[in-house]
Amino acid sequence: MAALSFEERITIETYLEMGSGYVLDFSNSTFQGYVYEKIKIDVYSHKYANSGDSKAKRLRELFKIELDYIVGKLLEAFVNYVQYRQNNDPHNFIDKNETEKEVIKIAKRLLEGGICTHIDNIKSTSEENDFKKLSKSIIESIEQNEPELALDRLHTFFVKYIRELCNKNSITFVSTDTLNALFGKYVKHIETAYGFESEMTKTILKTSISILERYNDVRNNRSFAHDNKLLNYEESLYIVDTIARLKGFIDVIQQRIEIKHNETKTKQTIISDDFPF
Repeated sequence: MAALSFEERITIETYLEMGSGYVLDFSNSTFQGYVYEKIKIDVYSHKYANSGDSKAKRLRELFKIELDYIVGKLLEAFVNYVQYRQNNDPHNFIDKNETEKEVIKIAKRLLEGGICTHIDNIKSTSEENDFKKLSKSIIESIEQNEPELALDRLHTFFVKYIRELCNKNSITFVSTDTLNALFGKYVKHIETAYGFESEMTKTILKTSISILERYNDVRNNRSFAHDNKLLNYEESLYIVDTIARLKGFIDVIQQRIEIKHNETKTKQTIISDDFPF
């Protein structure tokens, strides 16, 4: 549910001229088409008809149901539409400048959190071009509110990511190792190389091996990796965010392993310098 205060809802409804059941100058079909184009949601789905069938009532229901990011993106699109109409048909559109400023502020606030809380963890720091393209493609799917389309590419990204970590840490693996098998080897390594302050952290990471095994099934049978029926939106988004969150934690652990390794090398160099013979 979008976090809109009473005052913000009034401002939005005033800006979009929703008082009499309409939304700006949209017809039913153009309203449906515009909303779908911008946020990939069919506003005429039954889930948005709980309060009534008018455009305004359906939009209010959408505001109640959807995430902050989705509502923010749609508000931003409505502002762009109003500005376009004002520039091209000024006689039929009233001046909304003051209200518009407030709506823009509301949209920006709603957009701040993003649709996927941890998606920034998928940004690639690798110099490999394929890795960068994968990362870019996944993030674009999320930003376009299509997490279902990111499932197979995120799986490929994570396989490449764990293989890269295995190479960095001299962990032996073969090309046929599954994602969960690769991750199991990495977890075993960091348990030795890093250690954990809590048993709970270790348990969560070991449980993640099973989670990634289930991800193999999702990738193979519920993504566009093959000719499959796509997994639903909500579960796809949850999976993407969970995998992105896991990568963020592994990034931190790997960084600490490398720091520890460098400190050990520095100490060994100092000892070697002190005893040249």
